[in-house]
Amino acid sequence: MTQLRTKTYSLSTGAMVTVRESVGMDAFDKLAIWPQLEYDRKSKRMVKRAEYFADALLRSTIEGDPGFVWASPDDDAAALQAAFEGWQKLSNNDAVGWTNTLDAVNKALVDPNS
Repeated sequence: MTQLRTKTYSLSTGAMVTVRESVGMDAFDKLAIWPQLEYDRKSKRMVKRAEYFADALLRSTIEGDPGFVWASPDDDAAALQAAFEGWQKLSNNDAVGWTNTLDAVNKALVDPNS
């Protein structure tokens, strides 16, 4: 099996978030996470948050304390919701840094200069 590309981001709490590149089944696995989350599905803003959260949940590992309780994709709906709510309270720098890292690790796959 090929080694997946990763990138790391340091949260303001000192926790290290390592993000792996996307794999084919992530698209399907997100479909198992979204229905378990409670959010306004008519709000484009909240839909985008849920999409990024599911992506972060599937592709991130955290070493240290992120400042909220993290979950794993197979946790129950209550644990996923708690992690989603905590994730939404990230500082602007951490939210942007983490989501940029999610995007950057995939961009590196098509742009070797990134």
